[in-house]
Amino acid sequence: MLETTRILSGDVVGAYVPVSVARLMLGVSRQRIYQLIDGGLLMAVKVQNTWLISRRSIEARSALLKQETERWRGGR
Repeated sequence: MLETTRILSGDVVGAYVPVSVARLMLGVSRQRIYQLIDGGLLMAVKVQNTWLISRRSIEARSALLKQETERWRGGR
């Protein structure tokens, strides 16, 4: 509840993005974003009917995907 209050009051403007932005940042579908939230792989908070995803968790997930891709490609 405290986190929701901080978001609504504007204390963390820019720290959270909606699903539509998160999916573009990660290059995945909306459904995949919801799967990542459900799996605890993205930090998110639901405000009324809207999921807001932590920008930090998106950046961390993106870095992890980049590392996995490089490893899969043989470190190129």
